[in-house]
Amino acid sequence: MSTLHLPARKLVFSGLIVLLMVAGAVTAAADGSLAEQEPRGIPLDYEHKTLYLYGDDGDGSGTPDTWDTWNHAGQSDAESDSSFTEQNGIGQNNGGGNRAFTFGGSAPHTEMQLINPDLPIYANITLSIFCLNDASCTNKNLRATLLVGNIEYDSETIATPNEETEKYEFEFFSSLDKLEPGEVISLRLEFAKPPGTGDGYTLDLGRDNSEMFVEVLEPEEVIIPTDPNGTLDYVSPYANKINQFTQKSVAQTTLTSPIVWGIISLVAIIPMGMFIPTIPLKPVGIALLSVSLLISLGISPILGIMDQPGEIDIGSPGAAEFSAPSDVVKLDAITGEFLSGLTAGSEMKLFVEYDQFHTITTDAFIGIDGQSTPRSAEVIGLGFENYGEDISSVEATQKGVERLQVYLSLIAVSKDFDLTEGQGLIINITFVKQCASCAEVVPSWAALTDDEQLADGVMLTILGDGTPRFIIPASAITVTNIEPSWGQIPMMTGMPLALLCFAYGGWRYWQVRQDLMLEAYADDEDWDDDEFEEDEEDEVFDEDEEDLDDDFDFDDL
Repeated sequence: MSTLHLPARKLVFSGLIVLLMVAGAVTAAADGSLAEQEPRGIPLDYEHKTLYLYGDDGDGSGTPDTWDTWNHAGQSDAESDSSFTEQNGIGQNNGGGNRAFTFGGSAPHTEMQLINPDLPIYANITLSIFCLNDASCTNKNLRATLLVGNIEYDSETIATPNEETEKYEFEFFSSLDKLEPGEVISLRLEFAKPPGTGDGYTLDLGRDNSEMFVEVLEPEEVIIPTDPNGTLDYVSPYANKINQFTQKSVAQTTLTSPIVWGIISLVAIIPMGMFIPTIPLKPVGIALLSVSLLISLGISPILGIMDQPGEIDIGSPGAAEFSAPSDVVKLDAITGEFLSGLTAGSEMKLFVEYDQFHTITTDAFIGIDGQSTPRSAEVIGLGFENYGEDISSVEATQKGVERLQVYLSLIAVSKDFDLTEGQGLIINITFVKQCASCAEVVPSWAALTDDEQLADGVMLTILGDGTPRFIIPASAITVTNIEPSWGQIPMMTGMPLALLCFAYGGWRYWQVRQDLMLEAYADDEDWDDDEFEEDEEDEVFDEDEEDLDDDFDFDDL
């Protein structure tokens, strides 16, 4: 007996495990079938902006908290009753009490839906709360709550329906600006059923009775497709032959050249000091020549190279003083913002380094007196070649790349700047609403009128590949990495002054040498005169001696 007792327990235990596994499998299958159910009705989107409230009371069976409620954008639903109604009398719904119905969205969209957060979401509800004795109907309040998932965005209570429409009319102001794929809007209604015999309510459902109006924005067209896998090399649209731009290269200046010239300027002092004779103003001339060359060929170019934002100053918009294209392409677009964090009234300084750019004279439109007027325009295309890896990386967003190209890549040519003189530029951007009634936020040079015409001064062109480009005005551009305008002045003034010093010194040197030579010659002449006088004296002495000889004759004695 004891030998059979333990296996029996094992069999029972094993059976329980099998039953649990079967139950779990059945539950999982049920959940899977629910998850795979198709949406019930039409999803909310730009073409279907109205949500209708539907419900089924189960043919009057069950309590109100068991009734099925839902909403979707379809104008009819065969599964829905025309209304929910209760009237106190004999039956399970007899008596007053609170009623709460949550009409959950039954048709989630598979794509993100953008919603204008500046406009309210309206809800019109046809609810009649009645009493046999009207004086006893003191509470006709209806509370409506707007939800997305478990998040309550707004709630409002209205005491009585509108006398003209006989509807409760709600306006929900919220920060709801989008619905992610799979998200739905729900509406919860709460009111009190009066307690008197014969009292009750009727909640009419469906089209023209209980509805919500949501300002869903038109889906933005993908203008510039990106590589979602980040496997393709970036090629500037302005390098595409179909757009007919001409490429121009910019000479690159590095620190090597000015440093070498600076060293030469300093080292040149040694041979100049050795080979230039010792003349007046020699040290001054050497100093002027060396310092002027050092400033113009060494210091000035270095200052030009350093004339740009430092790495510590460049980062995401709002977090740093300057942003680079590599920061912009990582941002996504949401309603009411140009890109994440860039709202109307905000500003951004975009710093762009380049070693080439593209030019073309193209047909464009400019806003004049609120009308888009054809005009020819000479423009510069920024290819963003230095940021190719960032633009083609998987971190770049569709809207980030698109906004960079459409709004921030084309510049009007102007005599006020020359891109060949620098290696970088700063685009000063102020963001505005594209028009007074628009939710879109754009740079100020892309503004439109309410008639969708270009605002005054705004320029737009269409490239050969069919993509639009708003043209940045020259007033928004600051070219960087430009050598200071005074850079050549030290050399232009120092070298002539040095030459004057050397010339004056040489002249003085020659003068002094001449004076010394004349003095030496004069000394030689004086020596010759003294010798001549001595010779004359000797001759006179000799003549006197001869005269004495002539005058005195010993024979005469």
